[in-house]
Order: sequence, then structure tokens, then C-alpha cells
Amino acid sequence: MKDKKLFISIVSIFTIISFIIGVSYAYFTPIIIGNDTASSHHTKAGTLRLTYNGTNVLTLPNASPGDSASTEFTVTNSGTLPVNNYEIYFSELVNTFISDEVEYTLTCTSGDTNNCTGKDETPLPKTSGLIITQNNIEPNITHTYTLTVTFIKKNEPQDYNQGKSLKFKVTIGEYQEYMPTLMARGQENVFGGNYNLGLWEYADKITEIIFETEIYIPITIFKSWDVSVDQNEDVMAYIIDDGLGTNTYKLFIQANNDKIYANQDMSGWFGEMTYNPSIGNSKTFSKLTQIHNLPILNTSQVVNMKSLFGYAEELIEIDLSGFNTTNVTNMSSMFYRCFSLTSLDLSTFDTSSVITMSSMFYYCSSLTSLDLSTFDTSNVTNMSYMFDCCFDIEEFDFSNFDTSKVTNMSWMFADCYKKLTHLDVSMFDTSNVTNMEGMFFDLNACIYLNIGNMNTSNVTSMSSMFSWCNVLTELDVSSLDTSNVTDMSSMFDNCQAMLSLNLSNFNTTNVTNMSAMFQNCKLLTSLDLSSFNTENVVNMGYMFNDCISLTDIDLRNAIFTKVMSYDFMFRNVTSGINIMVKDVDAQTWIKARSHANVTIA
Repeated sequence: MKDKKLFISIVSIFTIISFIIGVSYAYFTPIIIGNDTASSHHTKAGTLRLTYNGTNVLTLPNASPGDSASTEFTVTNSGTLPVNNYEIYFSELVNTFISDEVEYTLTCTSGDTNNCTGKDETPLPKTSGLIITQNNIEPNITHTYTLTVTFIKKNEPQDYNQGKSLKFKVTIGEYQEYMPTLMARGQENVFGGNYNLGLWEYADKITEIIFETEIYIPITIFKSWDVSVDQNEDVMAYIIDDGLGTNTYKLFIQANNDKIYANQDMSGWFGEMTYNPSIGNSKTFSKLTQIHNLPILNTSQVVNMKSLFGYAEELIEIDLSGFNTTNVTNMSSMFYRCFSLTSLDLSTFDTSSVITMSSMFYYCSSLTSLDLSTFDTSNVTNMSYMFDCCFDIEEFDFSNFDTSKVTNMSWMFADCYKKLTHLDVSMFDTSNVTNMEGMFFDLNACIYLNIGNMNTSNVTSMSSMFSWCNVLTELDVSSLDTSNVTDMSSMFDNCQAMLSLNLSNFNTTNVTNMSAMFQNCKLLTSLDLSSFNTENVVNMGYMFNDCISLTDIDLRNAIFTKVMSYDFMFRNVTSGINIMVKDVDAQTWIKARSHANVTIA
């Protein structure tokens, strides 16, 4: 239960009842036991926190048989996960009444549509024990109870109960599920954060991982470890020779339970950890080919799956059917460099809490398709490098993608250069994106790219955005708002098949870098850059380098006063190219750096 994070509170929980009986009638008065009135009491059961607040006295003064007294208390699950069931008890019960003449009734109402159960006119027991078991309570739901105690009236003298007494507490307990839980990689209290100790010392020598539901460690093992979060041997691991004769091992992970619970932080568990210079590079499972019985791993508590399988370069397949990702916020680099994966079934993934998917499928170079139709990306802010180097992906369907919170799409589709011929991102909401650097870099097979009415009003970098889209013949960028862009370097670099570009809507007022912007656009014959304001540009090096078919460039509003770098700006441009400029200063500047025919507009 260490990581379950379930919290329940009970208000008015110390309910104490006492009886004093007269000769022919009884008086019903309170006795206070335990905390003082309206106090707060906290106890712990595993990770369950019980909070008791409020009046702890049920009062029925000067009562006669037939009278009743009631008190109300609540049970609230203020955690993030459901409580499977909980129990309400009579504790420290003293009941000396005879003939079952004291009864209780318990009613319950739930704050949601689910029913909670109560009890009707039940004789109050003589000893402490269970009152009722509730099946479950969802997060942020309150169960409100009314407890009524009645001194039953009979049509005969009841003096035999004279001097009897009744007192008790109402308490609560939660069903404690056995949850053998994995440690985090490099767990501080065991390894001091060193991610290359324990079983991970042998990570690069492990070829198979096997999860099992019984702890049995044979005498032929090479080495074993306690990998439980509590270091109580609830989860054990060992390695044994895999029989391949390559000094490699099989890793077994075992618990005496039908499930092994993943740590909240599973970052790098089967993959790579973030580099720490004091430790060095993390060892990776670079020889891992198979993970058996992965559905035994219960991931319902996991928040961080960063690089979970990163660098598992020989892993052939992963059975993710049992993965519960409801609470995961970080999936960055989750399948980073999983070269050998040919398919991934992510249909069971709940990604509604995920914030970053950066590099999630980076270099999954053998994947031919990826069905993301079930992905809820409404909270994702970072999609940089998400599909970078997915060489063999043939198509993407983003019809269900919500990108309204994404701020970074840099290199998102970079190097998908083999099979991706058509890409439609016209449905993307990019209103919050600030970085589109390299977003469509090196889409060498792409003949159709639809960016629709992409909102780029907050984008500051478009460097290499369409670079090396070298079979695209046309591209509609008329919707791009470039008013905040500062970097357009290599934006259309090596768009070798591009026949024309309409950049009339481009606002370049804030751009400082235009280096290699049109480099090697071999088929462009003219460029109308009359809207370009270049007053802040400092770098124009290689801007038109190798544009061998260019015959006309309109730079009538360009200013070159701040340009510091201009190397090879017009290299391999046709001698005598016609360039239109605004004034004599611009004319002089261009002539000094080219063999162009420069005229003033």
C-alpha cells in the first residue's frame, strides 16, 4: 500500500453512548472516552490516512424506554484511487443491557450515483465487532452516515436493566490489499541514486526478462536481489545463465502474488536513465529480446514512464495489454531507439494525464504503422522528436489528436524519410506552439504535406522546418504567421523539387537568421521576397546557395545594414540573375557579393 495514496476522513467518529437506569425508567446520558470533544485524530493503516473530526458524543439525556438518539458522520475518499472496500466497527464496546433492548439503525447516502448500504433495527452486540462493509468508494466521494440508537420500549416493567451501561466508539478500517511493489531504479535508500547498481549492473548482459507469481530462487543462480520498494523481500530478482554461451543472462522478477506492482517512478527501468556526470552513462538493456508475462506487472500507480524501454534495441515485441497508464504524466522517450519493434498495440493506453511525449517513438525505425486513435493528448505540452527517425512509418492518422496545449513540436516528424508519402496535420491546433524547428525535416518520400491553416502566431523558431523535403513540388505556407519568428535558417534548405513558393504573407520583422534559408532549392526559378523586412537579420550566409535555376529575386524591401555573415550567399546562382532592391545602398551591397543584375525598384 506504500504508493496507493488513498485517504479517508471520518467526521464525528468518536460516538460514545451511556445508559443509567432508574427504578421504573432509564436515563440516557453521555460518557466521553478518548479525545476531547471536537478534536482531530489521525491514524495510519498502510498509506491510508484516517481523519477524525468533530463532536464525538451522542447524547440522549433523561431518556425513557422508547427514546432514540442519532449522530451523523462522514467517510470521504480524498485520494486519487478508488478504495475497494472499507469496514465500520463498534470498538471498545461495553454493553451490559440484557434482552437485546438496545437496537441501532445505520443509514448511508453516497455523494455519487452508487448506492451505499446500511442496517435496519439491529440488536446492538455485546462485544466489539463489524457493523458493516461497504464495497467501494470512489475518489472525492463522501458517504454520509446516520447512526440511531434506540432503547426499546416494552409493555412491561424494564427494571431488570437498571444500572446497566452502554458505551462504544465507531471506527473504520480499509481492506489492505497485498501489493508487492518494485523499487525505483537507483532507489535512494538502497543505491543512493546510482542507476548502475543492483540488477542494472548487468543490464547490458540480459537477453530475457520473465515475471513470475511465485518466489522460487534456484541454487544455480548467478546473483539475486531484493527489488521490493520496502526491502522486505516481497519482490525478488535473480539472473541465471541464458545458455547462449555469450556471458549473458535471463532476469527473473518474482512475487508471491498474482500481480507485481510497478513503482510510481518507472523511468529507465528497462531502459536508459538521464545522464548524471558523477555516475556516467546508464547501462541499458541493449541485448534484451523478450519480456515474458509483462501483464503480471500492475502499472496503475505509475506516474513516470520516461525511457521505460529506451535503448532496448533488440526487443522484438512488447505485450502492453495489461498496462494501466491512467496516472502517467511522463511518456518521454518511452520507446526510444527500440529499433527491432515492428508493431505496438497501444489501444489500452489512457494518456489523459500525460504532459510530455517528447521522443516517445524516437528511432522506432522498424515500425510500419502506429495506431494512435485512442490517444487523449489534451494535456500534452511537449511533442518534440515524438516520431523522429520512424523510417518505415507509412501513414499517420491524427484525426483525434488534441494539440491545443502543445508548446514544442520541434523535430516532431524529422527523418521519417523512407515510406511516409502523405502527411496531413491540418487539424492540429498549434496556437500555443513556440518551437517548430525541424518539424518536417528530411521527409524525403513525402509528396503531399498539408499544414492547413496552422496557427503559428507564437512560434519563434522555424529553423529547418521543411529542410530536406526534397520531393515536394509544392507547399502552401500562406497561413503561416511569422510575426514572432526570429530564426528561419535552413527553413526550405534542400527542397530540391520545389517549383514555387508563395511567401507574400511572411512577416520577417523579428528574424535575425536567414542563413541557408533557400539553399539547394534547385528548381525554383523566381522568389518574390518583396514582403521581407530584413532590418534585424545578421546572418544571410548560404541563403541562396546552389539555387541554380533562379533567374529573379525580388528584395525590394530588404535592408542589409545589420548583416554580419554573408558567406556564399549567392554561390552557384546563375550569373546575371535579376535582383530587385529598394535603393542604391542595397544595390551596392548586393553587387559587391554577387554577379547579379541588380536594379532599383
